[in-house]
Amino acid sequence: MYQKKIPDENLCPFEYAISLFKGKWDIRIICLLAHNETIRYSRFKDYLPEISDTALSGVLRKLTSHQIISRRVSHEIPAHVEYRLSEKGRKAVPILQNLCRWSADVCQLKDTHRLLYCDDCKYGQMK
Repeated sequence: MYQKKIPDENLCPFEYAISLFKGKWDIRIICLLAHNETIRYSRFKDYLPEISDTALSGVLRKLTSHQIISRRVSHEIPAHVEYRLSEKGRKAVPILQNLCRWSADVCQLKDTHRLLYCDDCKYGQMK
């Protein structure tokens, strides 16, 4: 079983932050939740059609365990699960938006790299 070389409690604050957002899907999911108050599990697949169920549930579990997002199970029949940004997650959004703004300024990406929901984002607009 994999064991981290440096435990989370020994990371500097910057390393800890990077560890939370370094996955391929982490920031994309946070961005989606920043633009939508809540998203049901099945709707993530509409926004991110290329994500596998295994990857999606793993990222949602990770972000939930770090209290970046919160998970709510409805008591309706049939039951459904909704996700939203937690207070901790909402505090990260302006930082990620600034990083996106900086990246759009310094990188020369083609429009083909844009994601479906990027058209609604005022922070990552390509020049």
